[in-house]
Amino acid sequence: METRSAAEVKEFRQVAARAVRDFALRTVPERYEAAARAAAASINRLFTWTPAHRATVSALTADTCTDLTLKIQEAIRAATAFHRAARVAAGRGLTLTGVAELAAAHPKETHRSEAMGFPGGTHRAAAGPMATLSGMPKKPESPRAEELAAEIVVNQVLGTATLARDDNSADGMIDALLAGPGQARPTTALEVTSNLHEEQAELWGALHKHYSEKRFPKLGAGWLVEFTGASRIGGQQQKTLLAFLTDLEARGVTRVSTRDEEQPAVARDDVDVLRALRLRVVAQVGTEPDVRGRIFASTSAVGSAGDVTTYLDAFLLGEVAANKLRKLQRAKDEGLRTLLFVWADTSHMTVGVALDRAHRPTGQPAVPAHLDEVWLASYFAPDTVFRWSREADWEVIAVPRGIARAAVSAECLH
Repeated sequence: METRSAAEVKEFRQVAARAVRDFALRTVPERYEAAARAAAASINRLFTWTPAHRATVSALTADTCTDLTLKIQEAIRAATAFHRAARVAAGRGLTLTGVAELAAAHPKETHRSEAMGFPGGTHRAAAGPMATLSGMPKKPESPRAEELAAEIVVNQVLGTATLARDDNSADGMIDALLAGPGQARPTTALEVTSNLHEEQAELWGALHKHYSEKRFPKLGAGWLVEFTGASRIGGQQQKTLLAFLTDLEARGVTRVSTRDEEQPAVARDDVDVLRALRLRVVAQVGTEPDVRGRIFASTSAVGSAGDVTTYLDAFLLGEVAANKLRKLQRAKDEGLRTLLFVWADTSHMTVGVALDRAHRPTGQPAVPAHLDEVWLASYFAPDTVFRWSREADWEVIAVPRGIARAAVSAECLH
């Protein structure tokens, strides 16, 4: 009975995952396009896929995929807990009163906090006399969006499915254990890591809060603004930036840069204002209705990380990767194939630009002997990933539109 139940849960998980991917990758973009075309037709315009439209639908797709995946996980946890409780109750001899008590202990609409841990009062019994302040069992946690995004990408490319995830209930757990079709035991250990520094994450969070999806009526065009770690984002700095951009539009200036090679083409006063604002570049990106009045924030620094292989080598030697590599060493010792998925730091554009242009990396990375594969992705270009393996060297992998956007959804920025 238990084996059959586990098989049914696994089958449901796989069917549900396919349904989520199909809805997120096909239905959401189709409905968005249909609504956009109808809206454009109502004002006698033709709809075209602009960068702003693609970014919006990618975010919608990713959010949908992430939300539905988490809901499915919660439903499976709640159903599994109910099944176990029912088996225990059946062994004792279940009465009508017992049925009512069982249903009350495991309601159909289980709260998220319960579904992610131990439903009802089970967690107190499970803790037992050994649950001290120094040894309290950890409460299970949901996977991060960037972990789910990497997992979905890898499963889709390799044709694998996830059998187990790190829910932080114990130390040293692998982020995801994967298996091929029909396999009941894991064959691959997946670890996901991000080279996005804490300061960079805070900067992106502030930029998202003050500029994402906002329109500024005084602007007659859309502007790309390249911020730095020293930039102040809101308040008076934002007012000064808007006044500066409005003045540039009035004078017909479409680009100002602090980079030395561009300065002869712009007025010195404009460069001084830009430096006072601690910005690198401001540049018009268009006057179409879908971009007019918007500020597209960037923190890019092109070429600061060298080539892709050099970037990966430096990352693998750093502290961020060290813990992941130790966990994968243990997985290798247990006979599993080991895979590390790295989200590159968006402040370094080398990886992002190479991915965006689908340029295959060159050179042999210094990958530890126990690591079988490394996947390299960037929030800047989420529709492509680089895959390095000992069997095939470097590969460029196309990712279905929107999947990797889960890593940069609003939940991740706060």
